[in-house]
Amino acid sequence: MVQPAASPPVAARLTAPPRRLYIDWLRGVAVLVMIMWHSIDSWTVPDAAVRKSASFGVIIFFAGWAAPLFLFLAGVALPLAGAARMARGLDRRAVSDMLQRRGWQVFLIAHLFRLQSFLLNPNGSWNGLLKPDILNILGLAFVYSAFAWGRATTTRQLFW
Repeated sequence: MVQPAASPPVAARLTAPPRRLYIDWLRGVAVLVMIMWHSIDSWTVPDAAVRKSASFGVIIFFAGWAAPLFLFLAGVALPLAGAARMARGLDRRAVSDMLQRRGWQVFLIAHLFRLQSFLLNPNGSWNGLLKPDILNILGLAFVYSAFAWGRATTTRQLFW
């Protein structure tokens, strides 16, 4: 049986750097905060007195950090994932292509979520389909970053 050409050697797989679990945990916390905020926001009547309370203001403050934190942590994870794949024996261009594909997948999923929301909302408008959100930005940022990272040849280019 022939092994695929892209499969790294066993020694490279065994010496791959370990995952940084704190990044996964922080991304999970950011997602939970985002879900909490969307749930509270959608189930609280817009003119309710609770929206004017101090505790609601605290919730809004912390909920506002969820999307930027998730975007930042995803950006941190991208070069770590690329470096881990390179440590397993893949070349920079192949890793770049894999990361770009992942970015396009996230971008497509974001649009599928938007389409589902439009189809299930009887009051939905067509311009809501093109409204940007965190997943659109995340997907395109992955594609651009992976493209630039895959074509960098000097340390200075890698830095920028």
